[in-house]
Amino acid sequence: MKKLTDEEFEKLWQQETVKGMSARLSGQFPAWNRRRRQRRNIAASLMVASVVGLSVWFASSPDPQAYDSVACNRSGYSDSHWLDVANDMLITEV
Repeated sequence: MKKLTDEEFEKLWQQETVKGMSARLSGQFPAWNRRRRQRRNIAASLMVASVVGLSVWFASSPDPQAYDSVACNRSGYSDSHWLDVANDMLITEV
């Protein structure tokens, strides 16, 4: 039987180590890929949900506020008339 030199032994050792690592990584790849897809899908879902949530938040119109009084220098009209005019100008019904 031929005796191996240190270099030959090291080369064989490295080849077997690479084979073992390759087999281990090949076995773990499907689970790793599944977890990666799940993280990507969760991130995309959160981004879509946040965009929809912000859109709904900003698109919702505030409730009309009641005004306590109106200041106008034309004394011939009542306060309710000016409230109606202001309401028509400022609030648009959807």
